[in-house]
Amino acid sequence: MTRRLFTIFCGLSLLLCVASLVLWVRAWMANDLILKAHIGNNGYLLTLRQGRIELTGIWDFADSASWLNWNIPCWLVLLLTAVLPVLLFISVVRRRSILSARMKNGSCLKCGYSLTGNVSGTCPECGMEIAAKTP
Repeated sequence: MTRRLFTIFCGLSLLLCVASLVLWVRAWMANDLILKAHIGNNGYLLTLRQGRIELTGIWDFADSASWLNWNIPCWLVLLLTAVLPVLLFISVVRRRSILSARMKNGSCLKCGYSLTGNVSGTCPECGMEIAAKTP
């Protein structure tokens, strides 16, 4: 269950990573106003400009007096959303290399116990059924 949940989060993170890559490229091509939210006379502006995501909080739209000004580089968002997919890739490669090494050495695939000389068909360490080797 934990592995499946991790895989789902990695998939969502990969989608966010691709979306942030598209936004990064878009931010260099054009200046976009993504969101303009009004709360009375106050509000927020979310814009893409020169490879950055800018969040600006405005006290009064008539005076354009801003009280919040955050600039987040798009590459940082891309990097943060790429962490989980990279970890998933590393874990899959590691798991496959461990299994291939166990198969090559004649060890149990589940626990890694050496099955040299075992004729019972089960691993004495973990109880996993072992397929008979055909010459």
